[in-house]
Amino acid sequence: MKSGIVSVDSLLYCSEKVAPFGSSNYYALLWQAPKTRARVLAVLALRQELLDIPARVSDGQLALTKLNWWREELARAARGVAQHPVSNGLQPLLGGSLLSLAELTSMCDGIEMLLHTGRLHDEAALLAFCRLTGGLPWQLTARIAAPGDVSGLAYAEQVGVGLQLLDAMQNLVAEAQRGMILAPTSMLERHGLPVERLASAEPDEHFVALAKDMLTRSKSTLLAARQQFPGQVPVALRYLVALAAMANATMKELERSGLESLTSQHLSLTPVRKLLLAWKSRWFT
Repeated sequence: MKSGIVSVDSLLYCSEKVAPFGSSNYYALLWQAPKTRARVLAVLALRQELLDIPARVSDGQLALTKLNWWREELARAARGVAQHPVSNGLQPLLGGSLLSLAELTSMCDGIEMLLHTGRLHDEAALLAFCRLTGGLPWQLTARIAAPGDVSGLAYAEQVGVGLQLLDAMQNLVAEAQRGMILAPTSMLERHGLPVERLASAEPDEHFVALAKDMLTRSKSTLLAARQQFPGQVPVALRYLVALAAMANATMKELERSGLESLTSQHLSLTPVRKLLLAWKSRWFT
């Protein structure tokens, strides 16, 4: 199918996967045109399917097998014979100006970085991981939402990196307990935090310093993204403004409650607050 229309079954699957009622994505995309929203959700659902591999599969070899299955499935989608609801949603978008197979498989490369060793060795590796698993997919959504807007692509990439940095910070302990170390080795060493202590969830000053370092990086990345548009962000891209606003509000709440709380909880804004931020971002940015 190359009509450019995402099937109903794929839309339902992708919506449940990445934008269920009450989620940040649900509210951020609330005012997008249905066709655009469906296409964006397909890209985000692929991203989530890939991120779920290291999060849910503890056996490294099995995880790589699942990742390679997705590479093969994306190739099938490019040939028009996709099998999975997510790749069925992407299939109509491949081969034109919106998405390329190379871009989608690059998202797989980001996951593979983590699967081979279970850790990222330095800040450059962290940034590369965040670009491939956060910056690139959100950049693809911007191409779908605002075709031809070059500034929008750069903006979306930086927002995506900032969001991925925040997500990595919020999941430091949970991922370490699964054997995936999202904080670079160089950063852990700088803050005097051994890997085993990160996994044991000790809320000491070393952990707080590490979390603050990653939070600062997320903040500065989102700020740099906003500077891509000195004036108003185009209406088509204001879902990204909403997500950045939610991320900044989350970081303020984390600072208010104390970053040591990250060892025992994953902070999320209330649905009402998400709705308000999305509404303000859509109509008053």
